[in-house]
Amino acid sequence: MIEITHMKRSEISDGRLFSFSVDGPDPGRKPYPYSIDVYGYIVPKKGAISRISVVGHGRTLQESEVWMPRPDVVQHLQGAPKITPDLLTAAASSGFHLSVSLLGIPTIFTLQVLAHYEDGAARVLASIEGQRERIAPQFKPRLPPVISVHLGRSGSTWLMHLLAQHPDILVHQRYPFESIIAKHALRVAEVMASPHSPPRQKHLGALKKGFAMGPLPMFCLHEDPETQQWMREEYVHRWVNFTMESMDAFHLALASRQNLSPKYFAEKAFATPSVLGMYQELYPNLRSLFLVRDFRDICCSRYSFSQEVTLEKKDRAREDVIAVMARQSADLMEAWRQLGSGTHLIKYEEMVADPNRILGGVFEYLGLDHSPALIAQILERAAPETLRMSRHQTSGGPQQSLQRWRRDLTPEQVALANELGAPMLREFGYPI
Repeated sequence: MIEITHMKRSEISDGRLFSFSVDGPDPGRKPYPYSIDVYGYIVPKKGAISRISVVGHGRTLQESEVWMPRPDVVQHLQGAPKITPDLLTAAASSGFHLSVSLLGIPTIFTLQVLAHYEDGAARVLASIEGQRERIAPQFKPRLPPVISVHLGRSGSTWLMHLLAQHPDILVHQRYPFESIIAKHALRVAEVMASPHSPPRQKHLGALKKGFAMGPLPMFCLHEDPETQQWMREEYVHRWVNFTMESMDAFHLALASRQNLSPKYFAEKAFATPSVLGMYQELYPNLRSLFLVRDFRDICCSRYSFSQEVTLEKKDRAREDVIAVMARQSADLMEAWRQLGSGTHLIKYEEMVADPNRILGGVFEYLGLDHSPALIAQILERAAPETLRMSRHQTSGGPQQSLQRWRRDLTPEQVALANELGAPMLREFGYPI
C-alpha cells in the first residue's frame, strides 16, 4: 500500500505564474496500491506551459499536457486583482491530471511536480513524500538474476564472459554475452502495470523510438471505481506474474540448450533507473555487481569505439562524448545510491590487475564455489575469447587500456573530464 506522508506546495515567486494549485494526491486519502493521482491546475502569466511532469529518483515518472476544463478555476479567479480576459480564457482549460505508477522506485520516496515552459524553463510546483510496500508476486522463479550495473565501455562484456565460465551462472554464450530478454520483459511490465491513461497524458512507456503503448481505450478517468480498482491492482499483479514466469521460462530453456543446471542467470542492466528499479521490485534479494572504471578512460574508449565500430558521427568531438558520458554517470550515481550496501563493487582496474582475487570476491558474494582451482580454470577457458572479442577493444589490450586518458586527451579535455566526472571519480577513489 501507499501512504502519502507530506505534500508541500510551492509559493508563486517567479513572476511568470498567475495562479496554480496541486490538489492531489491528498495525504488524508487512501490511494491505489501501486499508483497515485497528481492533479490540479495552472494559469501562467508570462509564457505558455508545455507540460506538467512528476519526477523523482533519477527519472521522469509521468508527464501530461495542461488541457482539462476547469470552470471552477474560472469562477474562483473572477474578480481577482489584475485578472484579465486572457487569463480567464487560460483558466478555462488549466487542469492537469497525471496517474503515476510507483513500481520500481524506492519504498520511501520523494517526488516533485514540475511545470515546464515552452522556452525550456521549469519550476517546482510541489514536492510529495511518502512510503509504500513493494509488490509481492505470487510466482516464485527458479532462476534469480545477478545483474551487472555499469556504464558502457567499463569492461562489462569481459566480466560477463568470465561469469559465463562458472557452472552455476547462466549467460547467453553468444557475443556480447547478453540476451536482453530480462530488460525487455521488465520494461513491458513497467509499461503495462501503468494502465490508467487519462487523455493527453504522455506515454512514457516507449519500448523503442517510434513505438509507444497508448491508453487502454476502455479505461479513462470517467471509468467506474470498481473497474479502476481492478485495473490498478489485479491487472498489475497479473502482468508482474506473467513477466516473471516468462523470464524464468526463457532462461530455463536457455540453460537446457547449454546443458547447465545454474543457480543464477546473469545479464547487463547498465544504469537505467527504470529497469534497475523493476529488478529490485520483483526480486527483493537481488544480487548485483556494480562495475566502475576511471571516467576519463571510459570517455576515451567510448570515443574510439564510436569512431571504429558504431555508426555514430565520425566527426564527433571528444568534448561531446565527455558531456554525454557525464550525463550517463549521473544515472550511475543514482543507481549506486539506489542499490546501497547490498551491491558488490568491482573496479575495472583491479579486475585487470588481479582477476583471481576479483572473481573470488564475486563468486563468494553470490554464494558459489570460489575455490582457487575453479577460478584458474575459468580464466584459462576465457582466454581464447580474447581474440574473438578483439573488435570490441579500442586499445592494445587490457594493460594498455589503463590510464589511457593520459595519452589520448589534451590538457583541456582532461580538465573538462575532471570537472564533469568529478562526482563519479571522487566517489570511487580515482585521483583528480
